[in-house]
Amino acid sequence: LHNFFTKNRMGSVRAIAYVPTGLRFATGHGDGKVRYWNADSGQLLMVMCGHQGPVNAIVASPKAQQALSGGDDGTVRLWCLKTGMQLLMLSQPYGGPVRALAMIPGGNRVVVGSDDGYIRIWNINNGLLICSINTGGGVIRGLAVNPSNPLGQILVASMDGYVRVYDPDS
Repeated sequence: LHNFFTKNRMGSVRAIAYVPTGLRFATGHGDGKVRYWNADSGQLLMVMCGHQGPVNAIVASPKAQQALSGGDDGTVRLWCLKTGMQLLMLSQPYGGPVRALAMIPGGNRVVVGSDDGYIRIWNINNGLLICSINTGGGVIRGLAVNPSNPLGQILVASMDGYVRVYDPDS
């Protein structure tokens, strides 16, 4: 059991994601940085900088040693966890802060939930916006994607207290 107490000067931990490639996890912090950790030893492996404000959401790729982070600056950034290099930046300043992220099975698309009440689906291979859906529920507080049947169905938790279900392929 590790408590990862390292004289925290990193700001609050605002997001965490298990990385399926080994005993690793990634965290998003109030200081705007993404950190990559060894869950077995507690060792900090990499620190990634780029967000202009707190990191609110993080999700790991199911097929590569990569993670996406979303922040108050309205951007989603794709990181190579081995090198710490930013591979892609998705900018949606009209959406306000990014509050939630979820990968669609296959690992090529990410769902982004923001303060404006929209969810946006992006292709992370080419950085193109696939679609935007106005949920009508206010700030998006959480996202979940069905990994089985129906594959890719999106659950959206909104500030208005409702959970809505969307099928992006219909």
